[in-house]
Amino acid sequence: MTPVWRTLFLVLLCLFGLALAIGFVAWRHRAELAYLYVASPMTPSRSARPATPRSAPAAETTKPPPAPASQLTREPLSWSGLRVEPYCGRFLGDGEAMRSLGDLDQALLDGLKDLKDGSGIYPVAHNRAVFKPQDYQACAFREPFTVISLPSGDCRAEFAAEPIMLKWWAARDLFSAALCTVLLTEECTGYAAAPEWFRAGLALKISGLGPVYETRSLLALDVKPLQAIAGLGEGHDRQWLNGYWVFKEIEARRGAGAMQAILASLKRSEPWTAALSACGEDAASLDARYREWTTAYLEDRTANRETLLATMTLLREQHEDQAAPLLEAFVKEHPLDLYTGDARYWLGYAHYRLGQYEDASLELEDLLTNAPYSTSLQGKGSYFLGRCYQVMGYVPMALPQYAAAAREPDNPRLVRLAMARTEKAQ
Repeated sequence: MTPVWRTLFLVLLCLFGLALAIGFVAWRHRAELAYLYVASPMTPSRSARPATPRSAPAAETTKPPPAPASQLTREPLSWSGLRVEPYCGRFLGDGEAMRSLGDLDQALLDGLKDLKDGSGIYPVAHNRAVFKPQDYQACAFREPFTVISLPSGDCRAEFAAEPIMLKWWAARDLFSAALCTVLLTEECTGYAAAPEWFRAGLALKISGLGPVYETRSLLALDVKPLQAIAGLGEGHDRQWLNGYWVFKEIEARRGAGAMQAILASLKRSEPWTAALSACGEDAASLDARYREWTTAYLEDRTANRETLLATMTLLREQHEDQAAPLLEAFVKEHPLDLYTGDARYWLGYAHYRLGQYEDASLELEDLLTNAPYSTSLQGKGSYFLGRCYQVMGYVPMALPQYAAAAREPDNPRLVRLAMARTEKAQ
């Protein structure tokens, strides 16, 4: 056999042996390799496929619940339509006064955040309002602000600048209440048509202005506190204060959810009487209940009034040496009382009258710096702090205090004294 045939024979023999080996392995693992020689089922035609059963019609969805009371709108928050006009009054050249008004834009933003966090009310893109600071004497109102609805549907909120300069209340609290009034007026027809005590009282209650406004109003009363309670249908100049007490009374009896129920009703464009009914109140019997609750509330809130008045009598009779320790004890024993801020002023005044100028300056400086909203005597406090500084030889420190006292809008005599002291000191 030639070498060529020999090679071909060996190749064929190898291939035959390999075929036998593959056949043997396939036979041994025939169960596992069945998929190699069992035909796959044919994919049925479209007509032969079983019809997919149709699902039952979806049940009709129920109407979504009304928006929560804390949310006047579901639109995104936007303050693009809000604007603060620059102050152009008689203190325009007063650097210290302008510093107190220099960041009103930030105060508006802070007030917006406070209002949203506290009640869920916030402005959206279609809300338009301008906030206008002006001189106290130029204002035809004596409340913290007034909101005027313009023919365009926008609102203008006007407020006096001096109360912010003198720290009767914080600018952010003022903006919180003013913005609340603006938004409710623009969004809720029932609120816009409500009486003044309802509109002002609700705005004070759900904003940050209510507590400090009440404190100042009570301290500045020229009558006994209980005489400030008046009927809701009566025309008087304490509509704001009485309205605030109405909503404090409602919340005290109905809980915090009462305010949310009232706001939800107003959002549905319901009348203000229906908004009261939404929280379980009856507008017809509200007057009597509010008077009863407020009487008890004020008796407790003003319990120490006579004690302070008796001490002030000693001051008027020039018994400062007797009054000073009593005032010091009052401040120590009643640190959170309604009258503590005024008591601190009178304590500083007593020290001044006794010639204890350093003690007087420390007391008045701490009061005006750290607790200015606790008293109604900021202007007088600044004047006597200036006097202390001047007597001690710190004339440059006295001048800003006299300037602050000269901004007092309700005390012309104090203004004249402050201006005279300024002229002599310069």
